[in-house]
Amino acid sequence: MTTTDIWLYPTPPRVAIRRLALARGITYSGGNAAFWALSAVLYEATGSPLWVAAAALASFSVPAVLSPVAGFLGDRFDRRKIMVVSELAGAVTFLGMAVAGSPAALLGLRLVASAASAPLVPATSAALPKLVPDALLEQANGSLAKAGTAGALVGTALAGIILTSGSGSWVFVLNTITFLISTALILSVRGDFRPTRTTARKGQLVEGFGFLRRHPLLRPVSAAYMLIFIGVGVSYPAEIVLASEFGVGSLGYAALVALWGLGALAGATLAERIGGIHRHTALLAAAGLALGLGFLTVSFAPLFVLALIGMAAAGSGDGLWEVTQTSVIQRVTPDSIRSRVLAGSEAMMQTGVAVGLAISGLVTAVAGAGGAFAVAGAASLMAAIIVFLRVLPVGIATPNRSRPTAPRAHPEVGGRMGSPSSSDGHPAPVTSAIAAPTA
Repeated sequence: MTTTDIWLYPTPPRVAIRRLALARGITYSGGNAAFWALSAVLYEATGSPLWVAAAALASFSVPAVLSPVAGFLGDRFDRRKIMVVSELAGAVTFLGMAVAGSPAALLGLRLVASAASAPLVPATSAALPKLVPDALLEQANGSLAKAGTAGALVGTALAGIILTSGSGSWVFVLNTITFLISTALILSVRGDFRPTRTTARKGQLVEGFGFLRRHPLLRPVSAAYMLIFIGVGVSYPAEIVLASEFGVGSLGYAALVALWGLGALAGATLAERIGGIHRHTALLAAAGLALGLGFLTVSFAPLFVLALIGMAAAGSGDGLWEVTQTSVIQRVTPDSIRSRVLAGSEAMMQTGVAVGLAISGLVTAVAGAGGAFAVAGAASLMAAIIVFLRVLPVGIATPNRSRPTAPRAHPEVGGRMGSPSSSDGHPAPVTSAIAAPTA
């Protein structure tokens, strides 16, 4: 099938959403399983938690450091090709990990795998506005978010099952297979994955961060986002400490993780069903409040069941925020730099988690698990206050979404909208008084 055929006969939007969501769920299941398996293998081989910490740091820091390059690739080349190359590179890397014989080799390959994965999510999210009509954007983002959360939960369970009955190498083989299946699903989606091209100029690699900094809406939203994930990073190590303090052991720890995941699924579903351009700001504020109050409930819970309820509430805020913020960025960002802006936002999240992890040990040692969750709750409530003071008063402006000029042959694509940018990649006139800055 030629490139023209791909544009003229695109995959129906709802089918494209299902396939991309399934691809993400499968990738995340294998990736999460491999994350826990690598931690177990490294600890068993070295007996040192420093190797485990190094593997975790590689997972979070490498994509953040490489985010300018990752975003640039998604704005320079066909986004589906970027997604496929990322998945195939991951498959090759984890196949190498399955036969690697030393902790150093495993850690080195983990670094390569993290680098290979960096362009995947920005390229996928940047492509969605050209694959689905605006009315289905929340459904698309919600489906991908739910698939990712469900995949992560399944992956954790798979890692536990395989590690108790076999070697960690089998988990790496499983992850290789998930990459290949995901690649096939991505290749099955037809549509316009081409980014809008603009005249080259200086500073292209960091243009996504510049847009986040200049945009009157994305600037406070990004600051709030980073605050939330500093708190999330602080709470991560405190979960197992909290389970120990309540005397519920590893089963209780697993319950905390599961309730967070179930809450995230509920939050993403809520955003998918009631989200929209006129509700974005209210949903962001609600998400910040849910995260803050949920974490504070965990912090002061006298009973473990109340801590579980708090984790579910905080998780729902996380799912609601993720879908809503992604939709905001997709709508207000010109297609020519959308991947870079999304990569910049992802980097801010990962940096926030890294900062939170860096201080979590001290916070937990001084104030206990309850203190760590109190810090997480305070950070999320501060994010909600930023939304109330800086985002709600201005609302959201979005460029007019012009229709594609190419003909459409498939009946389900008749109401499809094009990229929210003009033909030269800069924002088209906006529909409200708050204009998006030029790229």
